[in-house]
Amino acid sequence: LQLLSEKPIPELEWPKWTRMSKKDLLLMLSCLSANPLDMLGLEPTLWDTQAILKCPEEVPELEDQHIWLGWLLLRWMLTKSHEKFPEDMGITCVDPLLIFSILEQKANVQLLQALRDSFTDKTQILLIPILRSFHWTLLVAQRDGTQKLQWRRYDTLSVEHAGSHAAQEFIGKVLDPDFVLPPLTNVATQPVGSNACGAYLLHYLELELRLFRGELPSVWPALGWKQWKIGRAHV
Repeated sequence: LQLLSEKPIPELEWPKWTRMSKKDLLLMLSCLSANPLDMLGLEPTLWDTQAILKCPEEVPELEDQHIWLGWLLLRWMLTKSHEKFPEDMGITCVDPLLIFSILEQKANVQLLQALRDSFTDKTQILLIPILRSFHWTLLVAQRDGTQKLQWRRYDTLSVEHAGSHAAQEFIGKVLDPDFVLPPLTNVATQPVGSNACGAYLLHYLELELRLFRGELPSVWPALGWKQWKIGRAHV
């Protein structure tokens, strides 16, 4: 991964939770509906049947709202640190529910166009959380100043499965006709039976954001996912 600047900048500290106001919480709750109607102009009927992606009780997985909450917390951290929003810096995260709906309705032209529209001219990095077979993976598309996109891929299973590959390839080709499944960016894998893929995904979202700002990585994935699982994800 490449830093935004040659000279690393100081690490951004997480604000204390006491700084989170009721207004902050209300805004997050309104966004947790995972309904991008206002942002993308999609019809409500496309979302009503999948407002919440519940996982089976025997699979204690992070739902799409938890992933979206993690992204909102990252935006909140920047706000309290008097920094720009990620979107203003050129980094955007796609609503996980949009990706799930696309994979369920692959022929839906409106949903496919909504994904393309999320990659605006100002977007330099697009973060794409993908849920398939109760497993979260992350695709990252980055513009390098040319017509060609650079792709990164995070998957923390020790043995990847074909379902995730097929989903990644489909989403990649929606945005890039020349998409080829890239090798894994991460080396760390989740503990067997931990169902920690969602928390690892949040760690890598934070890592991508910090590296893009120009920070050096300071937390190992084996610790970063636990911080999300135990601490920040419970806000």
